[in-house]
Amino acid sequence: MRNTFLLGSALAVFVAVPAIAQDAIEEVTMATEEAAQATAAARPPVPATPPIRTLSEAYAEESAEDYERFERYVTPLDYNSVRPTQADYPVEAWRADHEGRVEFRLAVDAEGNPTNCEILQGSGHSALDDATCEILMERGKFDPARDEQGNPIEGTYEDLHYWRKREPEFPGTMMIHVAYSIDAKGRSSDCEVIDMSGAISEQMRKTFEREPCPGIDRPARAPYRDENGNPVARRVEVVLSVKVDELEE
Repeated sequence: MRNTFLLGSALAVFVAVPAIAQDAIEEVTMATEEAAQATAAARPPVPATPPIRTLSEAYAEESAEDYERFERYVTPLDYNSVRPTQADYPVEAWRADHEGRVEFRLAVDAEGNPTNCEILQGSGHSALDDATCEILMERGKFDPARDEQGNPIEGTYEDLHYWRKREPEFPGTMMIHVAYSIDAKGRSSDCEVIDMSGAISEQMRKTFEREPCPGIDRPARAPYRDENGNPVARRVEVVLSVKVDELEE
């Protein structure tokens, strides 16, 4: 009987211990879950990730937004018609050495004709601003804007023009006379300006002052040769003579 009692007591102990341990585990688990829930509730919400647009979707949206602007796009039939020439330079501005940039906007009807000219940014000289609008209104011819169905509609054209004085290549009677040597290896040297007089344009004068004789301080060129084909040295003179007269009526 004693042995039986001890065995029964041992079994009771082994049965009771797992039961107590299981209760403890459940309590710990519940406490952990409650703590996790409390932490999650206190954490600020994560913002939702915005949907990603494809390039085609973005382009379609931007095109739709800009349609109002593009539907009024106007193009010149001939860009030369909206470019004043040097012959158009107002005499008053020419004499006063006035130059400048003119920004303008033209209203164009459904037939492609300009109906109004507005100066957006003037040159600072009324003669240049006025001449710009007068020329564009007189000469401008455009391919008009189109609506969604392709029908011609009124539109606008914006551009700018720089008024800058330019002289003719040969503004009057002039003389340029220079001489230089070329050795048997094709190297130029000994440049001499014999004469440079008359109505020489500013641009040409700057060019000749920078390099009055061709090839000076430059790589060797093809040399002159004698009748047997041997390279020889030569002295070269260049004379540029220009005469400008009035036309007879």
